[in-house]
Amino acid sequence: MTLKEIVPESDGFTASNGVAVQRVPNGAGLHLSGDPIHLDKLRSQLAGREPYGNVSPAVEVALREFFRHEEDERLGRWRWPENPDYVVYPLGLDADGFRYARVLLERTGASGTWQEGQRPSGALSHPDGLGILAAMAFFDAHPEPEPAGHDAKVGEVWVLTANGDTGPFLVVHDFVIGEDRFIGSNGTRFRPTDDEQITDGHRIYPEDAS
Repeated sequence: MTLKEIVPESDGFTASNGVAVQRVPNGAGLHLSGDPIHLDKLRSQLAGREPYGNVSPAVEVALREFFRHEEDERLGRWRWPENPDYVVYPLGLDADGFRYARVLLERTGASGTWQEGQRPSGALSHPDGLGILAAMAFFDAHPEPEPAGHDAKVGEVWVLTANGDTGPFLVVHDFVIGEDRFIGSNGTRFRPTDDEQITDGHRIYPEDAS
């Protein structure tokens, strides 16, 4: 069994120096660009109880960034790759339904809150503009998911959950308004592309060939 089969690349982490770090599922160790590292030995090395031996400075940097990345995930925050001193805490939706987030500059403790697409506010509203850039990078890296059924095509049948009810809907073209519509057995209609009433959906005809 290959390393890619044991630990898929999508589950790994690549440090700023290009060293790839992947955790072995059984918790016994890590792989760095394919080389095994045993955690017990690593802990002793990082604590200074024994010399690093074959752990190079590049590997040390990668490990420190990897553990910092795991801690960021545990705390539910995102670190800006362009400038790792900035971390972003997503705050969900505000009262107007817009996403917003708090950006913290770890080096100074300054922070500010940004609404997606809005001007900055708070202590990071200084001329360099890095706080708002960190927030913008976070929103760009975490786009909102497309509405269920956004890619539906005429003639398909979908099961949708809308307004708390679930049932089958046929996709038809409404020639009066010139747009495609989901239409249910009771005549209920929804727009496939952006109807916020649709909370879930999947196609049942034609069946997915995959």
